[in-house]
Amino acid sequence: MNGALQSAKSTLALEGTVDDTHVEQVDVLGNRKLTVLLDGGETKVGPNQIHIVFTGDWATACSFLSKGDNLSVSGFDVSVTQDIRKPFEALVTDLSRVVIKRERLIILTAEDVPTFDYGRDKTDTERERLPPRNNPAASGRAGVCLGANQYLKMGRYYDVIYGGKEEFTSKAQFVLSIISRRCKKSVLDLACGSGLYSFFLRYYDVKVTGVDASPALLKVAQEKLQFQLETEPSEKPAARFVAGEMSTLALTDAGKTKRSNGGEQEFELLEQFDCILCLDSLQLLPSVDRVQLALRRAWYHLEPSGILLVSIPNTYHPSTFTVGQEHRRHVVNNTGALTLSAARFDRGALDVIVRTQRLADEKRRVDFIGSALLCDSSRNEYFAAFEDSVEELLITPSVFEGMLDNEKFEVLHMYGDLEGSEYNARVSLVRFYVCQRMTFEEVPPDSD
Repeated sequence: MNGALQSAKSTLALEGTVDDTHVEQVDVLGNRKLTVLLDGGETKVGPNQIHIVFTGDWATACSFLSKGDNLSVSGFDVSVTQDIRKPFEALVTDLSRVVIKRERLIILTAEDVPTFDYGRDKTDTERERLPPRNNPAASGRAGVCLGANQYLKMGRYYDVIYGGKEEFTSKAQFVLSIISRRCKKSVLDLACGSGLYSFFLRYYDVKVTGVDASPALLKVAQEKLQFQLETEPSEKPAARFVAGEMSTLALTDAGKTKRSNGGEQEFELLEQFDCILCLDSLQLLPSVDRVQLALRRAWYHLEPSGILLVSIPNTYHPSTFTVGQEHRRHVVNNTGALTLSAARFDRGALDVIVRTQRLADEKRRVDFIGSALLCDSSRNEYFAAFEDSVEELLITPSVFEGMLDNEKFEVLHMYGDLEGSEYNARVSLVRFYVCQRMTFEEVPPDSD
C-alpha cells in the first residue's frame, strides 16, 4: 500500500482554529482546491496540523477563511496515507456541514454553497433601506461583514504595492491641489486603507480622519501614526483612524444634538468635514444599494458646499471585458515605499501577479499572488508569500451619476485618472469625479 489512500466516512466533527490556508488551481477550467490547516487542539494528530480540503463550489465559498477563524466540519470523508508528515486529510463533500465563526456565525451546507456570498448577510432578504434624511445619525442596515474585500492577507504589503514613490506621489499631489485650491482644511478619508493619502495630506497640514473596515489595514495605519507621533514635531495637525464601514458610517460630533422640526425627537449631530475622499473603494462594496448608502453617508458628513472626491473603475475600458494578467515587481528599501511614509519595510523585492476576470452580474474578480525575498533589520533573509482577492462592482457612468444626483451631489468635473488627465471612455482606467454637496428640502420621516 505504499502511498495508497484509504477512504472512510467520518461521523465525527473536527473543530479548531485556522492556522493557514492555501488555494491552488487544479484544472484548466479554473476549478480550485482550498486546503485549510487546522489546529485541532485535542484532536490534533501527532506534530502535524489537520488538513481540511474543500473543492469546487466549497473552495470558492470558503476562500475568505483566514488565520484565527474558528472552523467546525462534520460529515466529511477521511483520506489516510502512510506519509507520516500528513497523517490524514478531511475531505469536505456534499454531505458535509461547515460552521465558521468570525464576526458572526456562518453555517454552510452543499445546498447553499454555490450561491454563497460572504459580503452579504444571507439571513436577511430585505432590500437595503436608506436612512431617512431627517435623522442622519441613523446609519441604515448593517449587512456588510468584516472579512470580504479587505486585503486581510496582503495588508502588510499594501503600501509596497499601491504606494510606489513615483506613481503614488503624482496622484497624491493632484488630489492635494484640488483640496488646496478650494481651501479645504479637514478631510474624511473613506476606506483609507493603510493611510496612504491620509499621511500625505497630514504632511501638508491637512487635518485627516481615516475610516476603514479592514482590521489588517487599520493596524498598519495606526502603527504608522504612532511612529510619526514619536519622531515628528508636534505641530502637525491631528490625525486619527477609525474602524467603520462607509455605507453605515455615523461619526457623531461629541455633545452636539438637534431636535427634529416637530421637536419630539432629539438626535446627535454628525461630525462634518470640508472634503471627503473615496478613492478606488466604492466598487468593493457588495451591491449598488450599498454604494448609494455610502454616498448618502458622505453627504451627511460634508459641510455645506463641501467637496467629494471619488474614483471608480471605468466600465468602458477594454480591460473590464477581458481576462488579464500582469506581473509587477516592487523593490523595497529600508526607508519605505513612500516619500513621506512613516512605516519601515524590510528590504528586498516583492513580485505580484495580478489577474483580472469578468464575472456575471456586472462584477470582476481581481486576484493577487505575491512572493518576496526580504531581508530584515538584522540582515536575515526570509521568504514570504500571500494570495488574496477582491470582487469589484462595475458601475456604468449613467448609473453612478444618477446616484450622485439622487444623493444631492453636483459633478464639477470628471477626470480620467488621479493625475489630472481628461476622461476618455476607451483609454481611461478610472473615472475620477470632483463633486460638490448640494442642499435639499427635508423629507418627512417614513410612515413606519
